[in-house]
Amino acid sequence: MIRIQDEDAGAAQLVMARVDRAIAALTAQPGIGTLTARPGVRRFAIPATGHAIEYRLVSGEIRILRWSRQRQR
Repeated sequence: MIRIQDEDAGAAQLVMARVDRAIAALTAQPGIGTLTARPGVRRFAIPATGHAIEYRLVSGEIRILRWSRQRQR
């Protein structure tokens, strides 16, 4: 986010708003992410950002394990 902020503050705010909405969606429906090869870990692409998170549920809470930039084609 710091890199995005350095390049374009408006874009950084937009990405963070989309991330916040994605986290809210995961909180409401934690099973919407795609299962990965790692047991209990799911992956969710954050819409319109090019980013994805890997997460798992721990005692009813979402734990984000990894936040990555998706590959461009």
